Amino acid sequence: MLFKLEGLHAWTSYDLRFASSNEVGVSPWSEYLQITLPRPRVPDKPVLYLNGMPVTSPRETFIVNNGTVNITWDAPGHNGAHIDYYELAQVILTTKRDLSITDFEHSESDIMHNKTISLVRIPIDQKRIFSLQDLQPESLMKLILRAHNIVGYSESGIVLLSTSGGKHVSC
Repeated sequence: MLFKLEGLHAWTSYDLRFASSNEVGVSPWSEYLQITLPRPRVPDKPVLYLNGMPVTSPRETFIVNNGTVNITWDAPGHNGAHIDYYELAQVILTTKRDLSITDFEHSESDIMHNKTISLVRIPIDQKRIFSLQDLQPESLMKLILRAHNIVGYSESGIVLLSTSGGKHVSC
């Protein structure tokens, strides 16, 4: 039999005992079982989809032909502290070196230096979809998505895009 205990708090110990009942009566109580929930951690890395197709590698470059693309993602595990928002950056890449910039470990000035054209916070109650429209032709860009909770940011999910006529860069 499986029971779900709700409303428990991370990094807290609980003493549990069990008894069963039926038409005949109630069984004796079990011995105490102590459980300690783990300390909250940052969320898991989001799993990304581009126009419904899973993104399996941050090194794969997707060609966009019509200037519009939809990014969706699965809600990652929150690891003991609920996700409060997602952050999505759209970065224009100008050199092959830019491909090595894989996440937000750089300062805001570094992100701006690397031609971040959009940095959006997406509330948790909004649908997990983001549409990019009117993308510039012949450009290479990186989309970086991460989840946030009170502990911090998840590892980044990354999508590389090349618009029609743009150079296709493979790593």
